[in-house]
Amino acid sequence: MVRSSVIEVGQEATAGSVEIDAIDGGLPRERVEVMTQASGPTQLWWETKIDGRFSGWTLLEGPEQIVNLVKALQSPGDTLHLEDDQPVTRYAQTMLIEKGIYHLELAALQLDGTYNWRIGMGKEADAAVNTPDTGTAPVQEMTTAAIIEVLSSWAIGQGLPMGYGAALHIYGR
Repeated sequence: MVRSSVIEVGQEATAGSVEIDAIDGGLPRERVEVMTQASGPTQLWWETKIDGRFSGWTLLEGPEQIVNLVKALQSPGDTLHLEDDQPVTRYAQTMLIEKGIYHLELAALQLDGTYNWRIGMGKEADAAVNTPDTGTAPVQEMTTAAIIEVLSSWAIGQGLPMGYGAALHIYGR
């Protein structure tokens, strides 16, 4: 179960102390749900695409397996996808951009749309671009260690670790 509180637009959210005025490049929102407590782990499945070949979906044995899955991405364009199922309510996708540099998106599927966050380093990542037709901003290019840290935290339901930011894009509104 995800526990969250509703933050009105213009209020400050404590987890990371982000002021929410508008979302998605200026689209106004009446409210934004912010996870304030750990949601706990859920069963996750993973699939990689390495050298253009998909591995097929496999049950994640535990967050410690994420280390080897990320390190298996060797060529630019290789990807790792993680998601829960029945129904899918959240997913993560990372792609190797160049040796040791990755792009990461986390998403939550809600009744009013899919909330997609591009993850990056520091507060600047909150204001970085997140649109389907654009690449990552430099602040959204992450190291192997950073990808493993964020994915491991996300996999056990702990959300975004301290020191990271996220730019939101909402699909399907």
